[in-house]
Amino acid sequence: MVRLRPLIYLSLAAVGLAPAAETAPPVPPPAAELKISTQAAPGGTAARAFTSFPDGSALVAFRGRTVDDARDIQVADWRDGRWSEPRMLPPDGWITDSPPAAPPALDSRDGQAVAAWFTAAGNDPRIQLSVSPDAGGVWLVPHRVSEGRPDAVTSVVFLRDGSQVVVWKEGENLLLRRISPQTDLGPVTPVATSRMPLDNLQLTVVADRTDDAPVRLMLAYGAGGAALSTVVTLPSLKELAAQDSICACTRASKQLQRGFELHGTIVSVDLAAGSLVAKHDPIPGVMPAMTMPFKAEAAVLRSLRAGQEFLGRMDEHNAEWWLFDVRLLGESLPEKK
Repeated sequence: MVRLRPLIYLSLAAVGLAPAAETAPPVPPPAAELKISTQAAPGGTAARAFTSFPDGSALVAFRGRTVDDARDIQVADWRDGRWSEPRMLPPDGWITDSPPAAPPALDSRDGQAVAAWFTAAGNDPRIQLSVSPDAGGVWLVPHRVSEGRPDAVTSVVFLRDGSQVVVWKEGENLLLRRISPQTDLGPVTPVATSRMPLDNLQLTVVADRTDDAPVRLMLAYGAGGAALSTVVTLPSLKELAAQDSICACTRASKQLQRGFELHGTIVSVDLAAGSLVAKHDPIPGVMPAMTMPFKAEAAVLRSLRAGQEFLGRMDEHNAEWWLFDVRLLGESLPEKK
């Protein structure tokens, strides 16, 4: 058992090590400044999973009920202050007499989303996983990630390299599997045991910020009224990438490439500063349409001029957005004077 030392915070003024502050504590903002929405999320009383995106939008996933009584997974977006109409993930067609209690699992990374869920359609219990490259707009064909007969509770997270890690329970074993950025399934690995059914299961990324350090995940779960947890350590992102490169991973995966695809128009180019300004369309889950500066390599900058329409990719590096893989579209437009 890990014992946590309690943290005690003392004011220096209170123990005589510093003079007491003469200024009054800051006044909290008036209640009129707080904006609270009470609009209910889609899904009725169904158990739900939520995730959010850098542009302020959010996604909810829940087990819906179709007109033919199938308990398939549905999602809806929170955008511009309201929930969208629910839409179906790739359907399983699972028809059951009683609604399953376990909700789907959901996570996001930048503008991508991943969902994992249990289904027993066709009397074949399994955990399935699907990725959305555009914040839940479209979903890829699901993968079957479990190999035996799993319980219904599952959890999933994105790693910084675009891979996903999913956990579930089969028999007494809690099992983990990583899906590479090229959508290849890694080995199924036992990470914990529990003789009792799980009340809940939550996987959280603790450390994956550097390419060279091991990836650490926290696995928390409840069983029989007890709250349990364990730390799962994976190889570093660099090691995982090397493993991915030697497997049968030759398929291109446009939606999981580095950075984000964008469509825009060049506003200005500054060769001396190594930068440009471009006006681009919305990037789902990442940012709205806007005009913003980019850094770019000199060869890219020399090929551009104001008024050109382009497709490209952008990626954040050292708090600056870089534009790369630029492809020009048609003739350049005349500059406005």
